[in-house]
Amino acid sequence: MEMIQSHKIRYPLPSILFLLHLLSLHLPSLAYTVPDKYFISCGSDTNSTASGRSFIGDLTSGNSGSFTLTGQSIPVRDSNKSTATPPLYQTARIFREQSSYEFVISSAGTYLVRLHFFSFSANLSAALFDVSASEVSVVDNFSVPNRSDSPLIKEFIISISVGKFPIYFMPQGSSFAFVNAIELFLAPENFTPSSAPLVGPAGSMGSYNDILSKALLTIHRINVGGPTLSPENDTLWRYWVPDDSYLFSRDTAKNSSSLSSRPNYDGFSEYIAPDLVYQTAKEMNINSNRASNNFNITWVFNVSKNAVHFVRVHFCDIVSPSPGALLRFNLYIYSNFSREINPYEKNSRLAVPFYVDFVVDSDDSGIMRISIGPRQDSGNKTAFLNGLEIMEIMGERSKGARASDPKSTGVFVIVGSVLGGLVLICILGVVICVGRRRRKPKAAESLDWSPVPVHRGGSTDSRMQAPEGAIFGPSTPILNLGLKISFSEIQFATNNFDMEKKIGKGGFGTVFRGTLRNGTEVAVKRSEPGSRQGLPEFQTEIIVLSKIRHRHLVSLIGYCDENSEMILVYEFMENGTLRDHLYDSSLPSLSWKRRLEICIGAAKGLQPREPHEDSTADTSAMLALPDIQLLPSLSMSEEMDDMPILRVNGSSSFSQLEIQDAR
Repeated sequence: MEMIQSHKIRYPLPSILFLLHLLSLHLPSLAYTVPDKYFISCGSDTNSTASGRSFIGDLTSGNSGSFTLTGQSIPVRDSNKSTATPPLYQTARIFREQSSYEFVISSAGTYLVRLHFFSFSANLSAALFDVSASEVSVVDNFSVPNRSDSPLIKEFIISISVGKFPIYFMPQGSSFAFVNAIELFLAPENFTPSSAPLVGPAGSMGSYNDILSKALLTIHRINVGGPTLSPENDTLWRYWVPDDSYLFSRDTAKNSSSLSSRPNYDGFSEYIAPDLVYQTAKEMNINSNRASNNFNITWVFNVSKNAVHFVRVHFCDIVSPSPGALLRFNLYIYSNFSREINPYEKNSRLAVPFYVDFVVDSDDSGIMRISIGPRQDSGNKTAFLNGLEIMEIMGERSKGARASDPKSTGVFVIVGSVLGGLVLICILGVVICVGRRRRKPKAAESLDWSPVPVHRGGSTDSRMQAPEGAIFGPSTPILNLGLKISFSEIQFATNNFDMEKKIGKGGFGTVFRGTLRNGTEVAVKRSEPGSRQGLPEFQTEIIVLSKIRHRHLVSLIGYCDENSEMILVYEFMENGTLRDHLYDSSLPSLSWKRRLEICIGAAKGLQPREPHEDSTADTSAMLALPDIQLLPSLSMSEEMDDMPILRVNGSSSFSQLEIQDAR
């Protein structure tokens, strides 16, 4: 009997370690294969292909056992059969009563669900309905415009157990519901975390530990610094849109040079975001001619009011010439939360993708602000961002909304509310008036560049950051004061900001003299990047000066925020400044009585409202005219050449008292 000899093959240890390293890099990708179900073409008896996905018609025989339809529904088809409309959106299924698609789930995990809506006829645009899944309402009071250029896609991420998973379509009243296509497929493992830091407008709020049990509805998916990405360009068929329209000030940011090679994933799943997200970025637009390069880049997003949102921020350092630059910077959410971002905290290589997750409460402004800014201890004083995703956590209300939500106690509460409504309104009016008189203004924050605290206060470092307690959005919809002036009108008034019309320059920006088309003489105050004042001051002046009139207050004629501008338009005081009348012998001098009146008026404005208030607080961030308490971030002159808002009692000359030095 012949014996078979065994041969031992020896492999060098370095080779084995290298192979193990290669395997570790690809394990996340190898562990997940993009599923081929479920992709349903609703109301169709044929299959169609879209972006590499094969959508199966729900009328075909191949769907036996994979899903079922409940309730009454009918399939409809676009009679025009326009060649411009993709086949997937030429059919739909209509529901006249509460109905559902019920899917069989064989693997538990996190799933991506997409509902496609395209109104190819006027009849479909009349639909009004709700959609729910896993007992969570994901679409409310929904309708689809007729013949929109592209379909509306509602995407949500949800954890599903093994068994049956229904998606309900519920018409409102006598209306109906419809859907063109449905995607339901398993996401990669650990696609969403179980917990994340909880952040609100007031700052850090601890941790949110229940993410996996919630449905996440995608609100924004942004490819920062890059182009629109269609499903063909994404590993999970997602849409990404450019960030430019969300920038508060486009002059603060520039697109980084694109990365020509693939990112260095190093064990990071390529399904978190596609290559093209990490190959592009926005970075600070550093300008040596600018007075200050100490500013933030801010993006502004509309979100649901008083809701809870899951936020994922994507980074990949493609801006540094080498890892030795020791780049680090700050990420800001609202005004009172910051986190240091260090691209080399866990990896020393360039172009390594990573992301940071948060759960963020919104307030009743419906605005979320995300910013990045430089750190003083960074070797390269810049900041960058590659991508951003914002998803609403369905069925959750923000902590502030939950705390203030009254509990209903039945019909007696309703009857009592109706009977006592007028009395309650009167009481609230009195309380509000008393509260405004007793409210203590906050001291102005330092303008110093600190590497740890959030850039805030009057600094352009936080142009989008409102003072604590104030509710501000990024643009005019929340102002709605009827004072908006078009940018073209202001260009006309100032001869396109002719420097010969310049009459001053200060903390906010440059002041120009101008004439509107109706002949009104105006002073135009235009903000500029690097200025020391920003959005809080801009909005406060609009809100306050548009609602009050005072003999010492220069009238606000209008404002402009087009093209990310911050421009305030005041009445023009042609008789000069108080300083000129005090020190310029060529101008008429003020009587001692008039000077005393001015001093008394300014003193009353600076007088603390309560004996216990800190009389040493910096008063440059507030103006309290007699009997009128203004918001704490009202912009005041910080330089003698800036635009003042006080004027001499009864006259048309400016008062430029240096009130920030009055103690």
